[in-house]
Amino acid sequence: NQVCLWNTESSQPAHIFEDFRDRVNQIQWGNNGSSMLAAGGMDGHIALWDVNERQLFYKLPAHMQEGGVKCIAFSPNNQMLASGGQDTLCIWQLDQPCLLKHY
Repeated sequence: NQVCLWNTESSQPAHIFEDFRDRVNQIQWGNNGSSMLAAGGMDGHIALWDVNERQLFYKLPAHMQEGGVKCIAFSPNNQMLASGGQDTLCIWQLDQPCLLKHY
């Protein structure tokens, strides 16, 4: 129920993000050196963090009824995020988070 960033020089955790009630299924870095990190969990939420600030940006209720988030991917410009559940696909706008499409 957490995402741990490791310091590769010291082999110690640099920071632990604990924003899930259940297992984390998927993590994805933003593109082009972005400090954004997204993670999807069995609890159905997607958490988005700024790892430089070590701060939670958003927690999106993505796939609450279907066994959690199975996959996530940022758009090339990091302005949108796609998430997949058991039987659905969601497209999210990230600048002011909202669900754009639900398939």
